Amino acid sequence: MSNAIMIGGLEGATVTDAGLVANQYAARNLFEDYQRRKSKNPLRSQYADLKTLSDYLCAAGVDICPTGDELQNYPDAWQGITWGRFKALSIGC
Repeated sequence: MSNAIMIGGLEGATVTDAGLVANQYAARNLFEDYQRRKSKNPLRSQYADLKTLSDYLCAAGVDICPTGDELQNYPDAWQGITWGRFKALSIGC
């Protein structure tokens, strides 16, 4: 029995391959879906917090700082932002 499956454009792909493609597809719309379900006030508050994070990253000397808008709308903007960055922000480092 083969682990290969056939899903539109994934002929011969494994279940793992198909799962990775499904994850990528779901992630593309994750932020949009989340924002559609929220009212304006929580999104405004969240944006202010994300702008604070962006300002902190820039002040900390990060070469390419994501903006608050990028952090709110593009999952890739979070790449490289770690728990340690949040901890340092919360204690004022």
